[in-house]
Amino acid sequence: MVDRNGDAVIHVNGNLIFAPMSDRTPPVNTSLTGVPGVWHDDDSNPNVVSVSGEHFSAVVHDRSLGANIDITPETDFAGISPVTVRETDKDHPSDTVSTPSTLNVVRVEKIFVDGFKSN
Repeated sequence: MVDRNGDAVIHVNGNLIFAPMSDRTPPVNTSLTGVPGVWHDDDSNPNVVSVSGEHFSAVVHDRSLGANIDITPETDFAGISPVTVRETDKDHPSDTVSTPSTLNVVRVEKIFVDGFKSN
């Protein structure tokens, strides 16, 4: 009898689903609070939720089957930053899902009653 070896890659679909997140446009030096992140997990294994991107910090609250995410842009930052929210099954790290969105922090000019701009 001849022995034979072989390699195979097996892809297994995970059980996590993440709803799309809308893009956000806050003014400079303004935090976004309570940004909803909604996902579904078919099992009761604990999950890890993370937020990544540049020019902001984020805090995730309530990691059950959805979360509220607070996003705080860097002080005086104005511009566009991609945001990725990722959920990973803590017991099975290969079971992960993410959703992208965009943070577009804008400068808002103050116009006074007399029509002049602030400095």
